[in-house]
Amino acid sequence: MIIGAAGSGKTHLIRSIQKKVNFATIADERVLPRRGRVKDVPNPFRKQASSSRIDEAISIVKLKEKINSHLADLSPSEASAACLLPVFCTESQVVIVDMLLDWVDLSLANAVIENLKQKATLGGTVIIATHSPEVLKHADEVIALRNQSISFQGTLTEGLSTVGPSKVTVMSQKFEAIRQIVDPITVNVEQTEAGATFELQDPSSIALTLLSKGYGDIKAVTVSQPTVAQFIQKWI
Repeated sequence: MIIGAAGSGKTHLIRSIQKKVNFATIADERVLPRRGRVKDVPNPFRKQASSSRIDEAISIVKLKEKINSHLADLSPSEASAACLLPVFCTESQVVIVDMLLDWVDLSLANAVIENLKQKATLGGTVIIATHSPEVLKHADEVIALRNQSISFQGTLTEGLSTVGPSKVTVMSQKFEAIRQIVDPITVNVEQTEAGATFELQDPSSIALTLLSKGYGDIKAVTVSQPTVAQFIQKWI
C-alpha cells in the first residue's frame, strides 16, 4: 500500500506504475462517466467479462439495489463504490486502487480488500493508496511518501517497530508506601529475535525488587502497543 499526505507524490507514483504495466486496471474517480446509471459503468468491460462476472462485481461493491440509479443521485460513498467496479470486471493481474477505499464505509472497504486478497493469492498484484489506518492494517508492504520521495518502505510490522517499543504499565492498589514507589511502573517491551526484552523506564532497584517479589496488590496491567495511526503520522 502507498501512503502520503496531499502533494507527497502518490498520484505520480501510481501513474508511473501504470505506464510501466500496460495491463494494469486502475480504479479512481475518473472511472465514472458523466451521466448514466450504475448498470452502465461496466459497459467498457462487457467484451472481457461475462454477465455473471459483472453481476458478481456489482454485488461485491454492494450496489445491487442501486443498479438502475442515476450516477448523479449516488452518495459520495456509493459513487466511490461504483468506481471500484472495473477491478472486479477484468482479469488484470495488476490492480491499482487510488484512495477509493477511504471514501466508502469500513464494512465495504473490508469486503473489497478480502476479494482483492484472493486476486493476490492467485498471483496478482494489488496496489492501494490510502490515508486510512483501518485500510492500512491489511497491508503486506508499505511505501510512505513525503515531499515527493520515499520516507519508508517495508512491511507494516517493520513500520510499527519504528514508532517505538510497546509499554506495559503495572498499577498497584494497596500498601500506600509501596504504591508511592512503584505506581505506576512503566516497562518498555522490545521484540528481538531471541524474544521480548523488558526494560523499566525508571530502573529503581527498590521498584524492581518490589515488582519482582510481588509485594502489594496489582490493580491493573495495561499494554500499549504502537498504532497504525502513529506510524502514518511518523512517516508522512
